[in-house]
Amino acid sequence: MAPSYYFWIRGMREAPDHRPNTDSRGHWTPPRPSGGNISSGEDSLVFYCDGVSLKTDGLPRDAMEYKTFSIYYHSGYFWIVNYDAIDHQVGDGLDSYWGTPIRTMSIARHDGPETSWQIMTFEHDETTCASTATYGSAHNRLRGRRLHQRWVEKLLPAGHLPRDYDVLPPDYYGGMNGDLPLILGLLAFSVHANQVNWYFAHHFERGYFNTTHEVSEGCRYNGRGMVVKVWTSPTKTSTARQLDAYGDGEYGLIFG
Repeated sequence: MAPSYYFWIRGMREAPDHRPNTDSRGHWTPPRPSGGNISSGEDSLVFYCDGVSLKTDGLPRDAMEYKTFSIYYHSGYFWIVNYDAIDHQVGDGLDSYWGTPIRTMSIARHDGPETSWQIMTFEHDETTCASTATYGSAHNRLRGRRLHQRWVEKLLPAGHLPRDYDVLPPDYYGGMNGDLPLILGLLAFSVHANQVNWYFAHHFERGYFNTTHEVSEGCRYNGRGMVVKVWTSPTKTSTARQLDAYGDGEYGLIFG
């Protein structure tokens, strides 16, 4: 049985007065300054997972925050950072346009976390060919897939799909685990913001997420963002170590 936890998803978008940020190749990157990422007003309910089922619930006062991930989709990739990008500046708070940092009075602050936006990555297990979605690893793409694994396209855009030649033979299982807030975010991105509560209320059964739903057309659009927060459960005394183990696949593959 999976460990218990609480989670909440907060919609996020780029502030309308923020100048779009680009890298040296002219590709969009998420805002770093304080105030560059704002709430979109599309928040989920608070959900409680008891390890077997999901239900909406209030967050207990003594729940301990486990992990938070901020996630954007843009041009076939997920951009992520492992904290709340609405409430904090990202990295050093300095945007760059065509690779050149721009320093102004409003953004030249250095009190934010050191880590900054990165494209979502995977750790690869070459023995099982399973992948773990996480922050700051070496691979942008899933290690591989089997033909029956329909969840792959439902959860991952083109930039994170395995190469065509990475279709796995029958004796390799593949599959995906990952940091829990990131896994929840991938599921939320497979539906429109107004369907997130519906998805989580009806697609977790006997300890597993199911991906039998049809992916909503246009649910992954450029600039859609979210902040996913996860807390341990004080009532069932789940621990950060247990949630780490769940994300690492010690309870079994999250997506097989």
